[in-house]
Amino acid sequence: MRYSAEVSFEFATERIAVVVEESLAVDKELSPESCERSSRVEGKVVVVNFRAVDAKQLRVSVGSFFEMAEVAAETVELLA
Repeated sequence: MRYSAEVSFEFATERIAVVVEESLAVDKELSPESCERSSRVEGKVVVVNFRAVDAKQLRVSVGSFFEMAEVAAETVELLA
């Protein structure tokens, strides 16, 4: 895959980071042949890597992930 991006999100605690990462990891890419996503937790930070066949697919994947991450983070922080 030709295009890639790495994004990271820092949370207040490692526990919140783990919960958010696990929540988002179950939602797979709609077109796995066009875009791959992997994630990991490093302390209080969730690191997500994207690889895609073209720039448009990368943009769409990263954009939709940001939307899901925002909802997950807000929900977890409200419940924490």
